Amino acid sequence: MTTALAPTRSPHAPSLASGVPYVGHALIHPSTAAAVLGTLALALYVGSVLVASAAIVVALVAGVLLARSERFREHVDDRRRRKARAERIAAIEQQLEGSRAELHDLAELMVDIERSNPALAHHLDLEQLMERWVRLAKTQEQCGRALAAVSRDALERTAADLRAKTTDEAVLHRAVVERRLQILDETRARVQRVSEERAATVELFRLAAQQAGAPRELPSDDVIARTIADLDAELEAEEMLAS
Repeated sequence: MTTALAPTRSPHAPSLASGVPYVGHALIHPSTAAAVLGTLALALYVGSVLVASAAIVVALVAGVLLARSERFREHVDDRRRRKARAERIAAIEQQLEGSRAELHDLAELMVDIERSNPALAHHLDLEQLMERWVRLAKTQEQCGRALAAVSRDALERTAADLRAKTTDEAVLHRAVVERRLQILDETRARVQRVSEERAATVELFRLAAQQAGAPRELPSDDVIARTIADLDAELEAEEMLAS
């Protein structure tokens, strides 16, 4: 489920047909709405049906022209992505119990990274990284519930009691209990691995946010050096004129 965070600009102007899905958004854009309302107000003021009809035409033309704007399309697409992500986050939240706070923290980090460095966000594929975290969080919570439902001490006591018995039924019972103990140990080991992978994934988000927020290029000191040199040259020229 990969989402393009930095759309590639086309060297060609958008076609009229390709702008159709954006016309609805363009018609409700504040600039278009203001033009329509202004023209309708004028139509009501002068009482002209012709002016009212012109307002509708103006709205359609403005909507089509705005829908063909690549910047406007990027704005609409970005809003769609953010809305879809918010819906996915809300759906995921219903499936998690003890990880909701961390989920919202990661969602905020995604937004910060996309705003600070869209190219880095696109390169890292943050959507896929979030999916990885979700899988790990679900697995950890499911394993945690499985562990909470079983008492190791009780199983060990049962196994110890059964070892003193030699009937076929007791032997079979003991084998089942020992298998449950084995699964319990395997689950605990799995929780440990998943917990470490989940923590590492969170650190990846934080690392990306840290890198996105820190500019690589520092302001050049050449401006200060040039200014000092200019001041020195001006001072030297004034001293020469005064002598």
